[in-house]
Amino acid sequence: MITFEISGELELFQGTAREFAQTLLRPAGRAAEESGALPAGLREAYLSLGFAGLALPEGVGGLGQGLGAQVIVEEELAAGDLPLTLAMPGPGAFGVLLLALGNEAQAERILRPMLERGGRGAVAWVDQKPRVGTFAATAVEAPDGSLRLNGKKTEVRLGGQAEHLLVLVRLESKDGAVRPAALVVPSAADTRPSGLRFSEASPGLAFGAAKVVTATFEDVVLPKEAQLSRADRSLEVGLFDAVGRLSVISAARSVGLARAAAEHARAYAADRQAFGKPIAHFQAIAFLIADLMTRVEVMRGLVQRAAFAFDHQEPDAVRRAAYAIAEAHEGAMVVTNQAVQVLGGAGFVQDYPVEKWMREAKAHMASVMPHAVADLLVGRLALEGALTLAEDAPMPELQSIWL
Repeated sequence: MITFEISGELELFQGTAREFAQTLLRPAGRAAEESGALPAGLREAYLSLGFAGLALPEGVGGLGQGLGAQVIVEEELAAGDLPLTLAMPGPGAFGVLLLALGNEAQAERILRPMLERGGRGAVAWVDQKPRVGTFAATAVEAPDGSLRLNGKKTEVRLGGQAEHLLVLVRLESKDGAVRPAALVVPSAADTRPSGLRFSEASPGLAFGAAKVVTATFEDVVLPKEAQLSRADRSLEVGLFDAVGRLSVISAARSVGLARAAAEHARAYAADRQAFGKPIAHFQAIAFLIADLMTRVEVMRGLVQRAAFAFDHQEPDAVRRAAYAIAEAHEGAMVVTNQAVQVLGGAGFVQDYPVEKWMREAKAHMASVMPHAVADLLVGRLALEGALTLAEDAPMPELQSIWL
């Protein structure tokens, strides 16, 4: 049974996340954007709340609350400040992919110490020069089972601060077979293998506190244990599950961003006077505010329904994720843009936060699966009933828009 009520435990998580976001994240957002660094004490404050392992299983040191709890928390955090939300410590996307692609022993060996230390993981997915049909980065298996990794990955968010990278590659096995694979590479300064180096990307439209880097691998030698493997599913099937979950988390952040902008526009319209009354009393503004608030509610409903589908292993969970992201990322762009319009010329100056949220909505939409691709997936699922791995798996032709 689907319920729209939040349990007492989830209300506690939600309230805690909202207080943290409004009292610590939002006031620090502007300064973090300019400095490109987390404010002092923010990392420790976040780790003390336990959100880094909220949705991860208890077997690896997480809280085991599931995706439904995580999307509630992610919305609240993003409503405070989206770039700082992305910069918070923890396994993040690395943990989601590791659970989907690796076995239980690998997950516990890597994730439990990471959570205990408050470490960070990162995903190296996007090849600098994508190769049609597979990944361009290669790992060649030696007769003794060791792997030699070569390639260049871009858009590795927080890669320079991560203690492990999850790298998607084309594996050339010693038996001659060629197939996609996932490798875990230590990347902390004291454990980084020879041949791995990072270069920081140029500043972008937003997300100064959550920098992306380019990771270059030149004859990086790894033990055979670095390869993730599961006996019960193929790598492609695991990727569909993982990117579906990551898409829902990303969509929840868009909901938080849009909600912040809509609430600010509503408060401004109720306070700003024109012709002797608040501008919210004028029909055009009132209708616009109503549209913004309604759109946020629709976005939230789709995100939470998708999270419910994953938590309950429903067969159409990926379709639900596509619904959520198709609406959420476009919706965040529309809502933040219209919030700027409510403020008029004041919306474009840094005295108000709406211009920042509009920039972040655009940057966020550009860094994940765009709504047009999600619409295509929805269409495929609606018309054909299932995705075809050969045509729809998140291989390099689409890799830059899946994470």
